[in-house]
Amino acid sequence: MTWELNLCQKFICTKKHTDLIRRQHIKKVKSTKLNEYQKYYRQFKMKAPCIDYYFFAPFLSEYGKDPARIIPESLVQNRVNPILNPIEYRAYYQDKNNFERILPPETLPETVLRKIRGKYYTKDYQLIENLNNEQLLKYVSTFKNIIVKPSVDSSSGHGVNLFISQNGHFKHIYGSKELSVAYLEKNYGDDIIIQKCMNQSPYLSLFNPTSINTIRVCIYRSVKDDDIKVLWHILRIGKNGSFVDNAHAGGVFIGINQDGKLDNHLLNQYGDKFSIYNDIDFSKNTYSIPNWNKVIEFSKSIGRSILHHRLIQLDVMLDTNNDPYLIEYNINAPGVWVALFTGQYVLADYSDEILEYCMRHKEKGKKTIFIPA
Repeated sequence: MTWELNLCQKFICTKKHTDLIRRQHIKKVKSTKLNEYQKYYRQFKMKAPCIDYYFFAPFLSEYGKDPARIIPESLVQNRVNPILNPIEYRAYYQDKNNFERILPPETLPETVLRKIRGKYYTKDYQLIENLNNEQLLKYVSTFKNIIVKPSVDSSSGHGVNLFISQNGHFKHIYGSKELSVAYLEKNYGDDIIIQKCMNQSPYLSLFNPTSINTIRVCIYRSVKDDDIKVLWHILRIGKNGSFVDNAHAGGVFIGINQDGKLDNHLLNQYGDKFSIYNDIDFSKNTYSIPNWNKVIEFSKSIGRSILHHRLIQLDVMLDTNNDPYLIEYNINAPGVWVALFTGQYVLADYSDEILEYCMRHKEKGKKTIFIPA
């Protein structure tokens, strides 16, 4: 069964990359680097598909990086993530309603209300019996804007909605719908979190004022010394008029170097490149993330609190004082492609350490089932 699932996942990744190769008009050129790439993974008893090399090599080469260090998406999902992030602990850690039990509350946007397995609770986890509209509005009345989103099984901004206070009611940003108990029951399942919508850094608002433009930081807790390592980072920018910033919703992303400086071009989910986006020319200006050192230290502090998992992608926002806050984190399906698109090594300088560990502990990874989107 495990062999069949791995084959299925490999087929899905291969088809996706083949389609993108056609879109980008990439030629499948044989090279000595391809041989190096495959030889590297053989030492860990892993087989590296050629298709990943063909597709990602031009992106790494553009940055002067070694394409032999490409890590295939199917290997990350099948052989690395199942071992570094055990499936038996993921459900608890992924539920956004548990974040304040796992992380210091001051690292998160303020929670207003929760719904956990069909029951409504206060931000302090006190049960609310028979929540009605009057009570709901009372809880949210002190806030200017609020965010409603699923607390489980959410990704790529699906189900995330913004409501704005207007004359004692909360209107949906994109229409006439009002926040009500009936709306929550109709449009959401049994697990919801309602949070204060924070105002973002004026500097990051320059790139798109309508979306919260988040910094994605990928961290790794070392299997050798438990120290938190930063692997790679990007900035996500929403399209003008959109509330969400992720690439699957039409947004773009841009690489961030070790000093916090932004790249000179952006990419979408298909690998298409842009120099100008939202009327900003990134090729003619040098932009940097404010408070960059604090963002890095903040990311490491979050990693120290997530004890059962070692490979974590954080989505971090900056508030009006450029202080970092955690929006969410991902331990289910690490995004390999965004790192490679921006010329960054997925596992940074820790490939040998990680792959050797995963080879020696491969039995631990047989409980997981991952079907990539």
